[in-house]
Amino acid sequence: MNKVFDFDFVFDSQQVYRKLLEAVSNPGRIVNINDYADKFHCEYSVLLCIAATLLDNEVSFAVTGNDELKDMIGTVTLSKSERIENADFIFVADDTGKDAVERAKCGTLYEPHKSALIVTDVEGISGSCNTLISGPGIKGEKSIFLDEAMFDQIKQRDEMFYEYPTGVDLLFADRQGNMMAIPRKIVVRGGC
Repeated sequence: MNKVFDFDFVFDSQQVYRKLLEAVSNPGRIVNINDYADKFHCEYSVLLCIAATLLDNEVSFAVTGNDELKDMIGTVTLSKSERIENADFIFVADDTGKDAVERAKCGTLYEPHKSALIVTDVEGISGSCNTLISGPGIKGEKSIFLDEAMFDQIKQRDEMFYEYPTGVDLLFADRQGNMMAIPRKIVVRGGC
């Protein structure tokens, strides 16, 4: 029998979830899930690993740039595919990250938790853009180096002028299993 994946939806997803919590709780920190992502034997294994951890049949998702990934996420998680404007989770597998930010739901003042998490596939987590971030989870300011596409997506989000506590959260992941979260209240200064 030829297995499509070796990912354990109980034990492995618990470990990946802990890593996701570490990334979100420590904005700008790079965490790695490659040991778990490698259990999905495909090109977008990291995005699929994140989807398998976060999605179930109670939430919806959208994928930009890859219909095969969309089919795989739907099959593995039993979640339903939606338009970007209605999706709880958005997986960006191409260079449309800025468009996804513009179209993603941001919650309401009454229900801010009904916003989207945008998970973007990037070439590499670290880049040449020296950036300062501040906000919840960061003492003072923290210097990080971002890829230009990541910086552009964050700047697009900041230009949307969401009223607190609305907004969208961003998670960046590369093909080596590295992840970095930039939650909605993180302020970014500097640039490319």
